[in-house]
Amino acid sequence: MHTPSGGRVKDDKDKEIRALVGAVVSDLIKAGEPVHFHDITDALFRLSEETRDGRLKALCQEAISFFTRKMH
Repeated sequence: MHTPSGGRVKDDKDKEIRALVGAVVSDLIKAGEPVHFHDITDALFRLSEETRDGRLKALCQEAISFFTRKMH
């Protein structure tokens, strides 16, 4: 295990966030409409509100924060 400041632990979390965003975007694309940042953040927000899984909720919130920073 590496340090949380930049080692393996962070890399694993980043991979989980990328996988989550990929799954959300994939679901949005299946709807056949153009996908915008706000669509992604809205879907992540809904998922974070609906889940009882604390880890998934935290990953959604981190992904939302990432997109919010990119939009502003």
